[in-house]
Amino acid sequence: MNGTLIVFEKKPWWLPELQRQFLVEDVRIRSCSRLQDLPQLTKPNSSMPVSPPVVILNLDDQPANCLQFLGQYASRPTWDCPVLVIASTAFRELELPIRELGATEFLLKPLAGDRLGQWCRRQLRASTNSPPIETKFPR
Repeated sequence: MNGTLIVFEKKPWWLPELQRQFLVEDVRIRSCSRLQDLPQLTKPNSSMPVSPPVVILNLDDQPANCLQFLGQYASRPTWDCPVLVIASTAFRELELPIRELGATEFLLKPLAGDRLGQWCRRQLRASTNSPPIETKFPR
C-alpha cells in the first residue's frame, strides 16, 4: 500500500505515532500546523502518489478553524481527499455537523495509535481502489 497522510495538529502528537504505525509501509506522512496550508498540501504533484491524500484534523487544536476548513473545502464536489477528524469527547455532539461538512470519519479520544492506523489504512485502500481491510471497531 502507498499513499500520503497529512496530519493537522499544532504540536506533534499523532504524527510520530502514525510514523511508527507505518514504519515498514510505503506511506508518506506529512505534518501541517496551519490549516490555511492544507489546500496546497493536498494538490497532486510529482512527489505525491496519484491517489488523494488522507487528511487528519485534530479538532481540539483549532475547532472553529477546522469547522471553517471543512465547510470551505471538504464539502466541495471537487474535494476528493478523505478527512478523518479526531476530537475529545467535549466535541461529541458535533459529529453529525462535522460529517455533513464532509468529514469521512469522526473519531473520539482517547484513541489508540493502532486503531488510528487501521482507519488510515482503510481510507488509503479505499482511495486507491485496493481490496478493503476488514476492521471491527465498536462505534
